[in-house]
Amino acid sequence: MNTNKNFMHLISYRSVIRLLLIIIVLPMTFITLSNCSGDDADPQPEPTAASEIRSISPTSGYVGDTIEITGTNFGSQMSTNTVRFNAITAKLTAATATKLTVTVPAGATSGKVSVVTNADTATGPEFTVLSLHSVDSFSPRSGEVGTEVIISGSNFGSNKSLVTLTLNSLSIPVLAVNDTQITASIPTGAATGKFTVTINGKAVESATTFSLITENPVISNFYPSGGVAGGQVIIAGSNFSLTPEDNIVKFNGVAAKVINASSSQLKVITNYGTTTGKIEITVTGKSGISAMDFEILAPVVTSFGPDKAGIGSTIQLYGSNFGDSLELIKVKFNGVETEPYYLPSTNIVWVRVPSGATTGKITVNVGGTDGVSATDFTVLPGLWEKIAQLPQSPSRMDAITFSYGSKVYAGLGQLQTKDFWEYNPDSDTWTQKADFGGTSRAYASAFTLSGKGYVIGGANNESPYNQLSEVWQYDPSANTWTQKADFPGGPKLHAVAFNIYGKGYITTGKSDNAYKKDMWEYDPDSDTWTEKASMPASASVRIYAAGFSVNGKGYVGTGFNGSVKLKDFWEFDPVANSWTQKTDFPGDARNSGIGFSTGSYGYMGLGVTNVAQSDFYQYNPVANSWTMKSNLPYTMQQVASTSTPGGYGYIIGGNGSVSSTFKYIED
Repeated sequence: MNTNKNFMHLISYRSVIRLLLIIIVLPMTFITLSNCSGDDADPQPEPTAASEIRSISPTSGYVGDTIEITGTNFGSQMSTNTVRFNAITAKLTAATATKLTVTVPAGATSGKVSVVTNADTATGPEFTVLSLHSVDSFSPRSGEVGTEVIISGSNFGSNKSLVTLTLNSLSIPVLAVNDTQITASIPTGAATGKFTVTINGKAVESATTFSLITENPVISNFYPSGGVAGGQVIIAGSNFSLTPEDNIVKFNGVAAKVINASSSQLKVITNYGTTTGKIEITVTGKSGISAMDFEILAPVVTSFGPDKAGIGSTIQLYGSNFGDSLELIKVKFNGVETEPYYLPSTNIVWVRVPSGATTGKITVNVGGTDGVSATDFTVLPGLWEKIAQLPQSPSRMDAITFSYGSKVYAGLGQLQTKDFWEYNPDSDTWTQKADFGGTSRAYASAFTLSGKGYVIGGANNESPYNQLSEVWQYDPSANTWTQKADFPGGPKLHAVAFNIYGKGYITTGKSDNAYKKDMWEYDPDSDTWTEKASMPASASVRIYAAGFSVNGKGYVGTGFNGSVKLKDFWEFDPVANSWTQKTDFPGDARNSGIGFSTGSYGYMGLGVTNVAQSDFYQYNPVANSWTMKSNLPYTMQQVASTSTPGGYGYIIGGNGSVSSTFKYIED
């Protein structure tokens, strides 16, 4: 029994001890855990009293400068302070309760400095953010001792005592300063180098070098020893300015342009009007003169081609000393000036014959020096004028065209379209008319009768390929197409067609792949065709011939007979129903040329020999003679041609160096 009581007392005692331990240890554990939950550093009390800024030092500076702010009740940790320069937050580099060290932030502007702590915001005095000065340029770029130099830039201020200027580390006296310019004088002991401007401890160096000139420039050599005005010359020597524009270079008194400079070499370009003579170089008032003359070479015109052409034609001039600058070349045709447009080398220049030019010598002037051709250039009569282009004209080969009154009508061709257009020469415009009545086609022929146009034959390149014998009539007044009686000679391609005294005629060409030389006459009143005399046995069959009618006769020439190109020329008399051979076409044998007539003359030309041609000739049926006329300014073939009253011929579409529309005007 006593044993049990002792045991019970022991339990009660131990329980009390445990309870006391819990009461004592648990709060200490909580305190320890609380202390461990913070930073490893000793905790710092946050400011509880109002902070105050007493001063900032310095009170002005540049972005990136270090500033100290002194006061009271700042946070002793950097993280408990926010410093702003006129609302732009700065980076702190150190902090105590009485001093903050910060860096002026990018974007800061002049204004109040403020410090934000957990307790409040303190606003201090204004801080002035200074703008860093710049050195943009200086003038002159070279000079001798005593030369006054003006350095241009920004933010120099107006107090010269705050400005330090050095040249190649040598201090330079500042004579005057304003916000954008510093005036200084080059002192004894100076050397070539860069300027450095220091303001408020900030140094800014010039981008370029000032050249100190101590002696007269010396010209020891130059090359080439001669050339054309406008050419490049290398001058070797000494005491040149490193700045190109500070070297004043003259050739026999005419200023040249310096494009590159070192102390021992200048690269210059001679100017218009330069003549043979000495070279003089002046640098900051000091001069040097070459011992030898620089010789200006006159241009030489040895030949030109072609040697005869019309207004607007391209002429290639051959020779030497043409230089390498189109701007310095002027060309005259018997005194009438024109501008060259292409200079493939110093020995070749391309020009166009100017309006008003007459037969005579060609003069080439390079930089003010003349060269004259030994032979005359012949200006051919006639004028080609580029007019408004037929819509979709490029590559519109083998189209058809005819005229009524002063209007021109054109369409069809290898584009395989049916569009048809009217040209008004008064407004130089094209107007689309009713589409062609049949299928699209190329290689057809056309003539005009009684105010209506007729389109004969051709071929449709759409699948399947169809050679055609259809005849279609166009009425310009009603803007309508009407199909007429088919051509009875079978399909007709690549033929020549014209009108004579109210009847239409078609000859040569191809039918069912056979080359032809037949002649047919069309009567529009009865809508009938009558076969006439074919070309004689001595005349070859042919395709792609050219022809026209004039003075009641028809004329056909050139073409291709399946083996060779042709240049023979034939006259058809519808009254006698006979053919007579005439003087051959004067150009090279060809096919795909053009033919039309105005007044009492016929015209033929262009086409292709082994290459496209641009030559053009007038035929006089009374004299049975040919006269060369103005070349087309371009080479063209497979064009359509027609003429209108007043001496105007038209060519449309085609293929060659250009596809366009031209009007020919007889002188």
